[in-house]
Amino acid sequence: MKVKKAVLDVLETCKAVEEHKLNPFLVDVFNAIKILREYFSLCKDFKDYCLDAKALNALSKVVELQNAYLLFQSSKLYVKPEDLKNKVYSLNLDELAKAFLKSWHPLIEMEQLTFQSINNCLLYWSKIQFYRREKSIELTPEMPKIVEESEVSKKSEEISALMTHLWREMIELAGKKGKVDYWVFICKGDFQTIVKRAYVTSFLVTYGYASLVKNKERLYLYPNKKVEKIEYEKFVANSFPISIKKSIIKGF
Repeated sequence: MKVKKAVLDVLETCKAVEEHKLNPFLVDVFNAIKILREYFSLCKDFKDYCLDAKALNALSKVVELQNAYLLFQSSKLYVKPEDLKNKVYSLNLDELAKAFLKSWHPLIEMEQLTFQSINNCLLYWSKIQFYRREKSIELTPEMPKIVEESEVSKKSEEISALMTHLWREMIELAGKKGKVDYWVFICKGDFQTIVKRAYVTSFLVTYGYASLVKNKERLYLYPNKKVEKIEYEKFVANSFPISIKKSIIKGF
């Protein structure tokens, strides 16, 4: 049957459009409907009706894709330059100002000194008494000092001793589990002490005396018990950044 073959061709074409292999506007929708109408009048059994309905459904999807394409093109709002020029000239100053404010998205902000801002600054500084006293004091710049090698060696020994102390403390806190929570370990004493402990701990991790492992939202320190002695002077200074916020350490 020639009509049935034409229906199968329509179905195959619609399938190609749906799979984005063919432009939806290449399908002659009116001719396809004419074929389906002719085939419908010749249907004899249930299979024929199902084929006609299947082809009609596929054709409706093609029409839907055509509609989506037209909506996309219309959303671009293509306007000829001459039409846009005439539109701008037809607007009054108020309308132009409103259009400018709606489309204005500045990337930078410029601040300007005014008489009022300068006056406020003068009033502010004139009320600070200690500033006047500081003005009368002549400060002499401090000359740079030469650091002796023995002093450098002493500082290295102090840092090595501090690293050794924290490393042993970490081993003790880790216990049988072999690990200790990072924040629990460093959060001891005041804020200055916490920062110092975090700073030294970063060197312990960098030099391999401990490992820092992240498990979900927690950080854990795993001390390396095989190390015998820490010698700070043998290493190049290095560290890893972890932000220390007072809001975090309040819970420890």
